Amino acid sequence: MERRLMQLAEFRHLYDTQMGNHFPADEIKPFYIMEKAVKEGKYFPYGYYENGSLSAYTCLLKTGDFFLLDYFAVMEQGRGKGTGSQILGIMKEHLEDRESVLLEVEEPLAREPEVLDLQKRRIQFYLRNDVRYTDLKAQVFGVPYLILNLGRELQGEQAKNAMKALYHSILSDEMYEKNVRFALDKHY
Repeated sequence: MERRLMQLAEFRHLYDTQMGNHFPADEIKPFYIMEKAVKEGKYFPYGYYENGSLSAYTCLLKTGDFFLLDYFAVMEQGRGKGTGSQILGIMKEHLEDRESVLLEVEEPLAREPEVLDLQKRRIQFYLRNDVRYTDLKAQVFGVPYLILNLGRELQGEQAKNAMKALYHSILSDEMYEKNVRFALDKHY
C-alpha cells in the first residue's frame, strides 16, 4: 500500500465527490478551513493507494507533536478486507516516539439500534488496532465524541490541552468558543 500526500486539487475533488458519502453532513468541515490549513502546512490529506487506485484516505491536523485524525475512510471496495487496520499500522509506523494521534469517535448514544451498533463497532475497531481510550470527551459543533489516542499515550489534562491546541490552530477564537467543548467527565 502506497501512502501519498494529496495535492490540493486532488483533495478538493475527494471532498466534493466522496466525503459526503463517508461522513454525516454535520461532521464535514467547510473546505475553506481545511484548504487554509493545508496552505499553512498544518493539515495533511493522505491517500492510500493500491495498484494506483485510492483505497482509503486520512486527513491529519498537526500542531507540535500532536495530530488529530480529522477524517479516516476506507473506500467501499476495500471494506471488510483489513484495509483500515493496515492504514492505522502505516500511520503508527510514521509516528516519532514523541508524537501522538488523537481521534474523535462518536460517543455511542444513538437511539436507533443499527446506528448505535455501528458506533460501538467503530470504537471496537480502533481498540483492536492499538488505539486507547483517553479520559476525555468532546462536543464539537454539537456532535459528542470520545477522544482516543494512538502513539505516545496522552491522558487527562495532556489530552485536553493537545486537543485545544489543535482546534485553536484551525478555528477562529469566536468559532472555537461557540462550537468546541472538552471535559474530563460527562459534562461539556
